[in-house]
Amino acid sequence: MPPVQSRRTLLRRTGVTLATVGLGGLAGCLGSDTEATRTEQTPTATSTPTPTPTGPPPTPRASGPWPTTRAGPRHLGRTTDAGPSEGSVAWTTTLDAPVVSEPIVADSAVFVATEAGELVSLAVADGSVRWRVPTRTNVAPAYADGSLVVADDGLRALDVRTGEEQWSAALDGSPTSPPTVAEGAVYVAVADESLAAVGLDGTVQYETAPYTQLGGVASPTVTADRITLGATNGYYGVRDGRRAWKRSLGGSVAGPPVATDRSVFLATDGGSLLATKPTSGGVQWERDLPSGVPGSPVVADGVLSLVAGDRLRALRATSGDDLWQTPLSAQETTTPALAGGMLYLGDSAGTVLAVDVDDGITEWDVEVDGPVRVPPAVAGKSLFVGTEAGTVARVD
Repeated sequence: MPPVQSRRTLLRRTGVTLATVGLGGLAGCLGSDTEATRTEQTPTATSTPTPTPTGPPPTPRASGPWPTTRAGPRHLGRTTDAGPSEGSVAWTTTLDAPVVSEPIVADSAVFVATEAGELVSLAVADGSVRWRVPTRTNVAPAYADGSLVVADDGLRALDVRTGEEQWSAALDGSPTSPPTVAEGAVYVAVADESLAAVGLDGTVQYETAPYTQLGGVASPTVTADRITLGATNGYYGVRDGRRAWKRSLGGSVAGPPVATDRSVFLATDGGSLLATKPTSGGVQWERDLPSGVPGSPVVADGVLSLVAGDRLRALRATSGDDLWQTPLSAQETTTPALAGGMLYLGDSAGTVLAVDVDDGITEWDVEVDGPVRVPPAVAGKSLFVGTEAGTVARVD
């Protein structure tokens, strides 16, 4: 079905512009909230599946257009890439089972996990399957330095081009979150509610003592000097491999925390949105929202964007005050991804939406095969979507 384009899109094409609400004045009010600059080094493959780690871990960071869950270690949910402009489906590939992970995009490939216990690599150009690897995970992998790190029974790294195992690392518990790559290490939550850090050569750097009273944890959010984890009924911070603080909540954290230099934002499945102090976890402000928050907010230029209840909402990051709201028609909607001034999200009706981040106006929508229950990913001028019908689609 061809995309449905808004009056705003048509006016832009004829040279007419509409006034927006002027959110640019909020830029910088929270300090820098950009992902760290990423560098790449040439990957070195190993000839054995589980090499003995030697020496210190390398120092490259996550790299790629959408290399980890929520686009990077701070989980800001955005990229500087342009994103799609037309809302046309370039290709679709149907896999054997529902897609259960957020797509990861790097090295000219898209990586998704399926309900059948497979990690699948598809070519960005045409959607052809490059390789499949059996796994025991249903979470997104993370890309770094030519390797794809998978949270399985422990952690293991796969060659991004072939899927062959490069190294594996045993942990005290099974990973329960997508891995986060930052500062030359992989961070993952494990089954006993602790945090593990593993070097990019497979060396286990540390595992923190468990917080058994907090329950399972989401993907670690990593900045240069701290790590924040959201859990079933609270959140906690780690510094220098040790737990620094913990805070309790009345509900489960919905998705990983989102970190800027001045605040860490958390949403709960019960409808609370919090801004917290990065160094102590203390609450800066809290806002009650309708229940049904599917995941983390997107943060850019002093604005938080998230789905809550039956609406897509934008709020001031300094206070939680409303900027705009847009009604959503589907029963369930994913966490958005932000690129080129547009919020991209999918819904349980199988529709992908592009919404202007400045004013909440829907620019276009397009149908894909099956309900969309995992967040999309953006790379270049394309959006990548996985569906419950097992379809992976590229939207341009």
